[in-house]
Parts: sequence; structure tokens; C-alpha cells
Amino acid sequence: MGENTSAILETSRALVPKLGVLSSLLIPIKLSFTYISVIPTMILFAITLRDEVLRWYKAYRSISLPLIAFLFVLFYSSLFGINIGNSMINAAKLSFMVGLIPLYFYLGTKGNSQSILLLLTVGSLVASTHTIVEGAYPNDIGSFSHGPVSEAGQLGIALFVSLALLFSLQIHRKKDLLIDILQSGTVPFFAFTLLGFAYKLSLNAWATGILTTVCGAYLLAHATQLFLSLRGEPTGKNAYSFLTSTALPLLAASLIVNLKRGPWIGVTTGLAILLLITRPKLLLIIIPFVIGLIFGFDPIRERAFSSLEHFFMVGGRSEIWALGGELLARYPLGIGLENALVIRDFSYDIPANLNHFHSNIINIAVELGWLGIAAYLWWMGSVFYEGLRGSSRQTRDLVTITLTCGLISWQVAGLFEYNFGDSEVFIFAMMVMGVLISRLPVTSSNPKI
Repeated sequence: MGENTSAILETSRALVPKLGVLSSLLIPIKLSFTYISVIPTMILFAITLRDEVLRWYKAYRSISLPLIAFLFVLFYSSLFGINIGNSMINAAKLSFMVGLIPLYFYLGTKGNSQSILLLLTVGSLVASTHTIVEGAYPNDIGSFSHGPVSEAGQLGIALFVSLALLFSLQIHRKKDLLIDILQSGTVPFFAFTLLGFAYKLSLNAWATGILTTVCGAYLLAHATQLFLSLRGEPTGKNAYSFLTSTALPLLAASLIVNLKRGPWIGVTTGLAILLLITRPKLLLIIIPFVIGLIFGFDPIRERAFSSLEHFFMVGGRSEIWALGGELLARYPLGIGLENALVIRDFSYDIPANLNHFHSNIINIAVELGWLGIAAYLWWMGSVFYEGLRGSSRQTRDLVTITLTCGLISWQVAGLFEYNFGDSEVFIFAMMVMGVLISRLPVTSSNPKI
């Protein structure tokens, strides 16, 4: 009997890395498929490898303590909210999903970080390809399961995941990596972007067809390099070439075509921080590039210049955020998690389907109160601090810095949208956070066990 139990436990332990890595491929594609994979993985992890959770907690207390404080406030604020039962249930769900952090920390420490980054990139490429084709043929291609808001939120992190994967390849080349990306990826980026905007720009059928053929042939030809890299560890020149000339341009084009301003601002901020740390002079190239992009495509220019109008429109963010401030003053301990739909009771101008405040900071402050937002900022700040603290060292880890910039991109975008409450984006971010923490050094503030 004892031998059978040991065999079952051993088999279960062996399944955890396989299912965990698989889940990283599925999250950019389909949420329901991800749940089918990741929930059993987390249960197996909790049963068979629970000591790893304790190891993570003890080794990285500067991050785990703020997170535990945040989880405590989730339940504490529910007791003072307007719907205790609803808040308690959602607090339990959120606490369970936060378990992705120690899970992916464990997977990262066992040598799976590169595979996770690769499959997150592959899944994002599947979604991005659909977005570009749908942009060219909206009447013929159905919408992607995530929707543009969730996909753009994921892409705001996925671009940095792909960059981190490039840094992890550690291929010594004469050119700088970022210069390689600009030289290899600029033309494909504009081609994919133009195809994605073909319908909005009213390109004729011939032009759209030719552009589709060229982009399709280019993508198909370069995809063989990715399949070659999948046959072994993704450390070869094929993977490097595919990422610089195809993957990053396609992901960036899809982000642009989605026309979501929050992720645009997030990626721009994360990229600026990354360049300030690694290659400050490249900002002189990137800034004109971004300005040219805004003025080069009508849909981008219209979306960017309509920001203030949309902010102050009836039922827009200005009114929603003002109501959030009033609720925070009335409920300093919070209204309870997932109770933001009460906002519709305070104004007839608020859209009937709105159940959040279009901002992580405001939504968390209103639902969890002052303690909740303080704990949240402590948690996120600790992750960013630990991820960037080694940026001035000669032996700095560019993978860690880049992943940190991806999470910063997520949070900057979250200033203008509630992506913390978007399951597709949240799970993606927790996976990346777990891998990031697995790469952090254990220091005096993070005592070794």
C-alpha cells in the first residue's frame, strides 16, 4: 500500500512541470483550456510539493510578506463590504490563482523558465496572427476568444517575455540585440501593421490580397526556424532569427492593431525603462519611431488624439473615477472584492454592463479600502524593486530586468483599465511573476533556507 502511494505521488510530481509548461502555451489562446490544465496542476503541486511553497515564502520574504498582507486584506475588507458572501467567494478564488506564483517559481528553479517563456510567446503569436488576419478581413474571420482588451493586455507583457527569451539565448553576435531587432523587424512590423489596418484604411481587394500573400509567405518561411528550435533547447540561431525578424514584429503589430491605449502607454513606459537601463542612446531612435507611428496610420492617430474626448465623455472615466473617490470616502475599509457593480446605482450615465472602475488603483482602493491599496502597492513595489535592484551591476541579469519591465508595463496599463481583474491577463502576469522570482538572487533581505 505504501509503495503504491509513493508511486502515485512520484507520478503526480512528474506531471506538475509538464502540465505547468503546457498551461503557459494555452493562456494566450483559450482561458477555458488553461483552467482545464492549470487547476489540476496547482492541486497536484499543493498536495505533492507543498514544501516548495514554504521554500518560496522563506527565501523571498521581501515579496511574499507584502503578498500575504494583500491576501489578508482581501478577506478582511470583505467583512465590511456590501456583499460579504460574494466578496469572500471571490477572495478565495483570487487567493487560489495567486498560487500560480510559487508554482511557476518552482518550475523556473527546475530549469523550465526558458520553455515557459517560449510557449507564452508561441501562444501569443497564435493570437496575434488571428488579430492581423481579422483586421484585414473582419467580415470573414470571427473574433478571437479573448477579445481585443484581454489580448492587448497580454501583449503588453508578451512583448517583454519575447525580449527576455532573446536575452536568455545568450548568442554572442557582433551587433547589439536591440539594433538587431530594429534592423530585422522594422519592415515586417510595418507590413503586418498595414495588413491589420487594411480594412480600416480601405485598401482595395488586390492590395489586401497581395499584402496577405507576402506576409503569409514570410511568416510561413520563418516559422520553420521556430519548429527547428522546438526540437531541442531554444538556444540556436534559428530561434534568435525568428524572434527578431518575425515574432516581435508580429506581436508589436498586433498590439497596435488592437487600438488599446492603456497597453500602448504601458509598453512605451516599460521599453523606456529597459532602454534607460541598457541602452539610453537608443531612446533617440525609439522616440521619433513612436511619433512617426502615431502620425503614419490614421487609426492610430485618431485613437491617440481622441483620448481626452473619451475621458471626459458622459459616463466616461472622469465620471467613473470621481464616483470611485466618493465611494472610497464613504467606505474607507472598502466595499468588498467584486462589488464594484454598485457604481451603476450612483449614476444613470454609467454603462449598464460596467462592473469595474477602469483602473487597477481606483478599483482596488474602492473595493479593498486604504489598507488594500497600500498592501497592493507594497506587493507590486517589492516585485519591481527586487527585479530592478541589480540593474546597475556589471553582472546584471537582462532576462530578469526585461521581465520586470513587462510587469511594469502591465501595471502602467492598469492605471487606465482594470487588467488586474481580467483573468486572461492576470494569469499571464502571475506566470511571468513566478518565473521572474525564480531568477532573483537570495540576498540578506531574502534569507537562505
